[in-house]
Amino acid sequence: MNNSSHIQSNSNKSCARKRDYRLVVDGKYNRKAIMQRAWAFMKVYKGYTLKSALRQAWIDAILAMEDYNYSQNIKPRLPKSELTMKSLYANPTGDMANGYATR
Repeated sequence: MNNSSHIQSNSNKSCARKRDYRLVVDGKYNRKAIMQRAWAFMKVYKGYTLKSALRQAWIDAILAMEDYNYSQNIKPRLPKSELTMKSLYANPTGDMANGYATR
């Protein structure tokens, strides 16, 4: 077996890394992305210290977690069953109660 067929040439490899900049992944904080964001804050805004940049990155991560939790807890306002006017306005025995909702 020729081993040269298993070796990749350097021209096929990409020099750029694939980085994951999502602050929240599957309901967990992505600490590597938070640190990368803090480092970017320090480089872009020269007045930021590491402490203030980390604080800002964690604030962004907490907001991203709130968005994630909100997107997971969205429920429809009405159940998906077939609703009729009788089921909305009937009393517990199933009779129409003067046209008013009694529940």
